[in-house]
Amino acid sequence: MELRQTKDGSYTLYIPALDEHYHSFHGARTESEHVFIKNGLKYLSHRKEISLFELGFGTGYNALLTALESMGQRVKYHSLELYPVPSAVYHQLAEKDSFLKEHAALYLKIMDAEWETWVDISEDFSIYKEKKDFHTWEGQAASYDLFYYDAFGFRAQEDMWGTKHYQKIYDLAAQNAVLVTYAAKGIIRRGFEEVGFSSERLPGPPGKREMLRLTKN
Repeated sequence: MELRQTKDGSYTLYIPALDEHYHSFHGARTESEHVFIKNGLKYLSHRKEISLFELGFGTGYNALLTALESMGQRVKYHSLELYPVPSAVYHQLAEKDSFLKEHAALYLKIMDAEWETWVDISEDFSIYKEKKDFHTWEGQAASYDLFYYDAFGFRAQEDMWGTKHYQKIYDLAAQNAVLVTYAAKGIIRRGFEEVGFSSERLPGPPGKREMLRLTKN
């Protein structure tokens, strides 16, 4: 793993073996805020309680931003990550990234939270980090109101972008659940629609023309 600064000043990780960044090189924090907070969490701001599932915990940026935004809205945050970022690496991130450094106490509380159990981070935010492979993991049907689909990109991890996984997500989704993802390829959108989601193409974050928001209805 290599720490790399992105164009908005925030940091991401680069995986040489996959030739892939954890976030957009145009801005790690900007991408997370735009895709998952603005068009996901805030879109459901009218709901007092949200059960949220994230595929790809990564550096914890989405979790931190969600915890900061969830004041007054109860969020239960369940994240799946087969390869957790090592402690030494995310502590480096907390030092180098000015936003993470500003919120270091909360960020490190999330990152240091025990895995495989629910941990109350604040009055409004609880997290369950699970070290599991989504290919074999089984969850409870109709359990989640919001999904952050944040797997590596189609080029690097094509096996995560197929109707088998979309169907799994659909089955996990409660009625009127929403899924947001930075991806917008036609083959991805059509795959989600094939299993029953309705789709919206929205303006993407810097460096991407579009993103997707999908709804189970």
